[in-house]
Amino acid sequence: MKARHVARELALMTLFQLDSQLNEPVKDGQNSPQFDPLSGRDLTLSAVRTLVDQAREMVQDAASDLAAVTHQIMDEEARHSVNADVGFEDTVMAAPLPNTRQTVEKIERCLQAAELLTEAMRIPEFAVLSQYEDVQTFANRLLKWVHTNLNTIDTTIETHSKEWRVNRMARMDRCLLRLAVAELLYAKNIDPAITINEAVDLAKLFSNEESFRFINGVLGSALESLNVIPEPLNTQAST
Repeated sequence: MKARHVARELALMTLFQLDSQLNEPVKDGQNSPQFDPLSGRDLTLSAVRTLVDQAREMVQDAASDLAAVTHQIMDEEARHSVNADVGFEDTVMAAPLPNTRQTVEKIERCLQAAELLTEAMRIPEFAVLSQYEDVQTFANRLLKWVHTNLNTIDTTIETHSKEWRVNRMARMDRCLLRLAVAELLYAKNIDPAITINEAVDLAKLFSNEESFRFINGVLGSALESLNVIPEPLNTQAST
């Protein structure tokens, strides 16, 4: 179980790096590029790049959110009734402040950025675990399923995403859904509930509350109708 959990994380972060390549349309008369299995070094490098990209963006947003919350609190406190008679040079008194939804959301985004930074501290662990054959094998199998059956997977996602086009989804959400749907369709020896739970957990870490609820809904809908999804051409993919 540990190996598959790590493999899913590595596959997700690798797919995030390959996203633009996968979304390039194949020209008439050309075949989709062949998937070559990745080494532990390549998987680790993708993980590092993705974590750095995501952490940088989230930390920058978190800094802006913290600044906005600070200004909001100071402004609310200064305008509170307990400070109505405070002079310009007097010390502002502490005052109870409303717990607004907007402020809470900003704080939650800051906490999520902190969680992602904590995840980045696992890079040495990824470097070690990615060398294990079972981790590499499962990660590459997931990536090859996506690479080889992309049209089938994207069609399945769009069928169950309430008319959301795959190419309009957030990059991380798109990658998560592609990996999870590939596993639902082709990993016949894995409990689908585990697949969905793992995908939702990853969404909580790398995306936001709205996204992980969306992902959970799409995967739940896809699972309910697996028996009517057309059998794809490539049901087996070896590494």
